[in-house]
Amino acid sequence: MDYQLTEEADVDVLQAAVRRGIRGADPPDVLTRDWQPLGFALRAPDGSLLGGLYGATMWGWLMIDGLWVAEQLRGRGLGRRLLVAAEAAAIKRGCRRKSRRATRAT
Repeated sequence: MDYQLTEEADVDVLQAAVRRGIRGADPPDVLTRDWQPLGFALRAPDGSLLGGLYGATMWGWLMIDGLWVAEQLRGRGLGRRLLVAAEAAAIKRGCRRKSRRATRAT
């Protein structure tokens, strides 16, 4: 059987199909995937995007895939505010788990 590897322009469609395949391959003893996307934007009064955070919650965990704050706004605690907002939303969704790494004192 021959196969082709192609670069996909519509990554959203590909991502959804891959996620379905992953869910379908879960062993029967794994909890139901309760994956829900999560996103917060930091916007200027004119609506332009100045920063944001995106990720998801699943299995009681908050998973952050990306966090960005525009260079001119860094150092003002805005990234922290995005993280706090994401954590609050995750707690509302029932997330309660903590990684060992996150609980270590620095």
